[in-house]
Amino acid sequence: MNIDNIKENNLYFYPTNSFATIKIKLRFLLSNDEKELIKVAILCRYLKKTNKKYQTFKSIRDQERYFYDMNINIKQTYVGSKNFFNFSAKLISPRVIKDNYLESAFEFLHDILFNPNFTNNKLDSEVFNEIKKSLINEEKKAMANPKVISKRDLFSSIVPNSNIITNTTLDIDEFTDIINNTTDEDIINLYNKIINESFYRGYLFGDITDDEFNKFITLFPFKNSKEVLDYRDYQDIPFSTKEVINKDIKTSDIYVIYKLNNFDISKQHIYKTLNYMISSSIGLSQKILREERGLVYSSGAYINKYRFFGFLMVGASLSEENKDICLDGIDEIFRRLKDENIVSKLLEYAKEKQNQLDYLSDENIEDVLSDLGEYIFETSKTREELHNLINSLTTKDIINEIDNIEKRYVYFYRGSRK
Repeated sequence: MNIDNIKENNLYFYPTNSFATIKIKLRFLLSNDEKELIKVAILCRYLKKTNKKYQTFKSIRDQERYFYDMNINIKQTYVGSKNFFNFSAKLISPRVIKDNYLESAFEFLHDILFNPNFTNNKLDSEVFNEIKKSLINEEKKAMANPKVISKRDLFSSIVPNSNIITNTTLDIDEFTDIINNTTDEDIINLYNKIINESFYRGYLFGDITDDEFNKFITLFPFKNSKEVLDYRDYQDIPFSTKEVINKDIKTSDIYVIYKLNNFDISKQHIYKTLNYMISSSIGLSQKILREERGLVYSSGAYINKYRFFGFLMVGASLSEENKDICLDGIDEIFRRLKDENIVSKLLEYAKEKQNQLDYLSDENIEDVLSDLGEYIFETSKTREELHNLINSLTTKDIINEIDNIEKRYVYFYRGSRK
């Protein structure tokens, strides 16, 4: 994909009249400190609920509706080993509705991001306390779900030093203390740090003129924090097994974790294809564990979103009594992935399916935005590059990669159904 862009302090302009919407995305780099990330969650909600000009959530929402139901999203996300504060907006192109409202919409977005309701170095106490209470209740609800606890426990076991788990609070009392002890000053200092020091990348996408882009630059003047980030977070997975018993849940879950030895992000197309060969409706986990052996209620695989550190996880939901037979079935998946005839047929089907998906999604704005994001935020390959690499894969490529996959960890979550 050729991306013709203008770059101003790492703010990218991608003009196109192919779509009816305009998308704006700004990304700010955060630290990996757990307490700070919890405070970021407070800040994200506060910015969306009140500012100096629009002091109530209703007034903000009314203004979004006034601008043809503009959608604003403010949230914290992680990519690989990095955490980000994301500010994004989606709105209708003025050319579609024949209303030259874009400058006013930009000014409204400026108010949301740059004019927070910090009066006399204080937050609106009612909004602040409401957000705190809401976050604590949501975390309590999550912690009351045994499946959530189990999944967090699983990740803490297989990648104990990873960004995925070190920034996840496992103790509700600790989480509550952090929230309750967060002060107005904490949030204001965090906001100033993000806005003044942490801008990384951003883009405007859609039917926008040069003058409109220049207006945006004047309203959102940023200096980027870094030119290039290293997103890698390589982890070793210890040889071990773990069993967790919870009789409150009827079904049992089993996860077998494989280390991808010689992991490399350049093999993303191989991992994506392997995941499809195992997990899809015609994949080996469904064929072996469900169709042939009738062992499981559901099954599938996960390859760490194909990037940043190397592990593959094959999981299944089953009855407790089928644990050992299921483990042998999972081993059988990898035995068959060494069979040239089986791999050849699976690879042919995977390529055909991928080509169909690419054809159907060529004019999908989300796919174009995804490619744009990959290019601008430098996290992975574009969709077009992946398409070409997947179509160039051979049976030998897949079989050779299986040699680099090693079983390291078995996690069994035992419920009560026999």
